[in-house]
Amino acid sequence: YYADEWELLNLVIQLVSVKKIETAIQVLEINLHRYPEHAASYLELAKLYIQNGEKDKGKGNLRKVLELEPENAEALAMGKSLGCKE
Repeated sequence: YYADEWELLNLVIQLVSVKKIETAIQVLEINLHRYPEHAASYLELAKLYIQNGEKDKGKGNLRKVLELEPENAEALAMGKSLGCKE
C-alpha cells in the first residue's frame, strides 16, 4: 500500500483526535523520513511536541518549517508566541 505525505498527515490528524499523541509523532517522523521537504508535517510535529511539553523540539521543527517556507504565517505566529528570534 502506498501512502503519500498528505495521507500520512491525515492519519496523524485522526490519531490526534483520539489522543494517540505518541503514535502521531511516530507517524510524522516516518512521514518526514520519506518526505523530508514536507513543511506541513514539520509544522504538525512542532505543534505536537509543544503540546507534549517538548518546546525545544517544537522550536526546532518550527525552524525547519521556516527554512522550507519562510513566509509560513502559522509557523511565524507560533514562533513569535514561543519567543523564537528567527
